[in-house]
Amino acid sequence: MAHLFSHPELTMIEGLGVAADGPVKSVLLLCSVSVDQIKAVARDPASATSNALAELLLTKHFGCTVEMVDSDGADAVVVIGDRALCSDPAPAGDIDLAQAWKEMTGLPFVFAVWAVRKDFTEREVVTKIAHKAYEAGIESLEKIANRYTDELGHSQSFWLDYLGNSIHYELGDLDLEGLDRFKALLLPGVDDFPFICCQNLF
Repeated sequence: MAHLFSHPELTMIEGLGVAADGPVKSVLLLCSVSVDQIKAVARDPASATSNALAELLLTKHFGCTVEMVDSDGADAVVVIGDRALCSDPAPAGDIDLAQAWKEMTGLPFVFAVWAVRKDFTEREVVTKIAHKAYEAGIESLEKIANRYTDELGHSQSFWLDYLGNSIHYELGDLDLEGLDRFKALLLPGVDDFPFICCQNLF
């Protein structure tokens, strides 16, 4: 998400995304040292957005001066998705990045949105398909939770809580305000930005 803010040819599919209003569980900073001692942070190769969020929070919320690196042996590492959900606690603890964002701004954090090109003529059709897919997914949460339990461990209730409470998919005004705040902090002085597609965002 962070590196696609400069793609004005894209526009958001209205009302849908992946967001968290508090702890998200699946986007963590695993710390080998206390937060005030963090100097180097290893990026997660799967999510530029989460890497940018980690750097932003460490700088502006925790008052650190950090270098983002791609090598092992860093003081902390950004971890997302299944790796975060199934990780053991880090030696110096974990920072849930969505929770830290909430503490700093009072707003939800939007990790992903779906988008199409502005010149795409079937935008309404795609929007309807996306919303139908969302509705089908919500109706299938128990099946999805059972599959995750079989494949990844944890209880069904853990996955239901994650899928149904830790993250939400219908974006409201506060979510969009949070997205706008992220843009303003990440790209000060840029008035407009596009919403972007979900690929490689979360």
